Amino acid sequence: MATFKYIIEENITLSNQVYKTMISKEIDSIDQFYRRVTTCTSGSQTTILNVASNNHANNDGCLAHDDIKYIRITNLEITNSCEVAVVGNATSYQFFLKAGESHIIPSTNNSMLAEEDTSPSFGTMADIDKVIVKPESGDANVEIVAVSV
Repeated sequence: MATFKYIIEENITLSNQVYKTMISKEIDSIDQFYRRVTTCTSGSQTTILNVASNNHANNDGCLAHDDIKYIRITNLEITNSCEVAVVGNATSYQFFLKAGESHIIPSTNNSMLAEEDTSPSFGTMADIDKVIVKPESGDANVEIVAVSV
């Protein structure tokens, strides 16, 4: 077992005034660290993470919903952008990652809700089942890091 720590730091200087914030979080009892860099082919969808009800649900290296405590998805490209889909059992949400950008998901268990309108229902959350990447133009190297207990 280990403690996983991540730090988010923001710095800017405007009109000779320095603004700096730092947020850190530690997660105890981690026993799995998953890191993968995948070349996602232009024009194709590539699944970069599968999540299931338990680690033995199938043979494709699934991590368990209840065990995941942190996910980071980073577009490692210098110029190419990607669309990323976070897929649940019945819905998905998508976002855009420009070159060098990251997206953090704090857990996969009861952590997403996709809606068609602009009035949030703040309803029942669903589990995340997979993450899919589709590069905008040209291949893209995408890194995913996940830690679980």
